[in-house]
Amino acid sequence: MSTVTREQIRDIFLQKRHTLGDLKIIPLNLVGQEPSRIAFENAVLGMDRDRLNAYWVKQHFQGNSPPITQPSHESIKAFVQNVEGAIGYVPSSMADSSVKVIYEF
Repeated sequence: MSTVTREQIRDIFLQKRHTLGDLKIIPLNLVGQEPSRIAFENAVLGMDRDRLNAYWVKQHFQGNSPPITQPSHESIKAFVQNVEGAIGYVPSSMADSSVKVIYEF
């Protein structure tokens, strides 16, 4: 997996896309009202919290679940390091050679 587009990331986190090439993707979100989660939702997903919650209520009735949540950036990074296909977001200061940056916002 090299770089991906904003639209591909959006589709992954809205559970509209489950693979990139042959690789099964596992999106990871921060829990609750973390500032970086809100920034991600606004910048990448293009949705505020109310709109996103309404989206997931509708998806629930279609049998779809939101991404797995993690309690911290550190746990997202560890999950990405250890699980093939996992994708999440962390501050750029946490990006190093142990993870691959595929998109920046």
